[in-house]
Amino acid sequence: MEKKRDGNSFELHTDIHDKLNIYKAIRRVFAWDVLMMALLGTMTFIPNLVSVSAPVAWALRIVLLIFCGLFAIPMAKYSSLVKYLKEESKTFE
Repeated sequence: MEKKRDGNSFELHTDIHDKLNIYKAIRRVFAWDVLMMALLGTMTFIPNLVSVSAPVAWALRIVLLIFCGLFAIPMAKYSSLVKYLKEESKTFE
């Protein structure tokens, strides 16, 4: 594929449904990461499962919470993009 130099970026997926499918897949990846971080965090509360001291367990929980938040931000961004594209696709049907 070729494109003239006009200063605009090249977009391969220009159809709304293509973009919607891509953003849904990306959102699913981030949602899976958030779910795994949350499950790891809840596992630290199960007695006799974590064999570290209480301060280390709390430090681990804080680190997991930070990573969960870092993955939740893009997940929310892509969720809003998916919602916007769904609304946009209804207007073109």
